[in-house]
Amino acid sequence: MVNYEYSVRSVETVFRIIETLDELGAAGISELAAEADVSNSTVHKHVNTLRSMGYVKKDGTTYSLTLHFLGIGIRARAQYDIVRTAKSIVDDLSTRTELITSLVVLEDGYGVFTYRSPPSVSSPGSLPAIGDRTYLQTTAAGKAMLSKLEWDAVRSIIDDVGLPDPSDRTGSSDRDPKQELPLQDYSTSRRGRTIFHLRRELQSIQEQGYALERDEHGTTHPALAAPITIGGTPVAALSVSAYSRQRTQLLGQTPSLATQVTDAAADVEAKISRLET
Repeated sequence: MVNYEYSVRSVETVFRIIETLDELGAAGISELAAEADVSNSTVHKHVNTLRSMGYVKKDGTTYSLTLHFLGIGIRARAQYDIVRTAKSIVDDLSTRTELITSLVVLEDGYGVFTYRSPPSVSSPGSLPAIGDRTYLQTTAAGKAMLSKLEWDAVRSIIDDVGLPDPSDRTGSSDRDPKQELPLQDYSTSRRGRTIFHLRRELQSIQEQGYALERDEHGTTHPALAAPITIGGTPVAALSVSAYSRQRTQLLGQTPSLATQVTDAAADVEAKISRLET
């Protein structure tokens, strides 16, 4: 389990401000202080430090993040060989299916959307943007990866990152995991039902080889995903999602689409295997 006992308060505050700026786009000191739940003087001190380091810029009385974060994100993504390996396969799958195709990487108990084709799909209330982290049990890609783990490992992940409120289908994990409802804080019946249904669903996904989510993230975007494993361990998943107008198409062609997605996932695994030999 992740140990948050020794977290440094000032570092938490800095990242809360950064994440708030990421959410708002641009904001003044007072708005940032209210949204981040810290004092005006604290915000002023931290944003000016971030500004001196090139991470925040000022326009009049408002502050926003700089492109300095873009370089960090790109370099962080480049550390994952699977991203480079899977890119062409993701592009090809998107072209053949005419669906939104994403590569979701398993990292620290979350699913991180790292690459997408076509790349421009991102709108409020829609699919996660590239770089967004999601709870594994809230997406087809996440469930596909969980299905390849032993149940004890699944429970360990849930214990580490928390169990999101069942009514929250967004999969947003920007909040502090300590603030999420831990398993013991759910009523026994709700907790039992949630865990029981998740385990049954993962068993079904394991048997059929893919996960299907009819309303991923609480939107009208259905998704179908297949896991990518290395040495039997899940490391990522390929996911195809439909635009609203393609909902019927995806759900109506599940068997043939599942074959294409699982075959593409197998191609990524084979490509990685060749690189490692």
